[in-house]
Amino acid sequence: MTVNGQDVDTFTFSVAGKNNSNMGWVYRSFYFTNLLSSSAVLQFAGTSGSAWGAVVDDVKVESCLLILCPPGAASVNRIR
Repeated sequence: MTVNGQDVDTFTFSVAGKNNSNMGWVYRSFYFTNLLSSSAVLQFAGTSGSAWGAVVDDVKVESCLLILCPPGAASVNRIR
């Protein structure tokens, strides 16, 4: 996962026992600040090196003031 070209997180997932009927959906979240900018480019990329890769769904981006963000935002990634 990159934001404005900077790596901010790496997710891993086992496909063992998964299929089209049992995708094994999991929620992941991370926080970042986008200082001095009104936009950000989020990029998701697979690392398997094959034609098959991650399935991404239900992406949500929310804005918050750092003092009002969820507790996990204390370890925020700062993007410049």
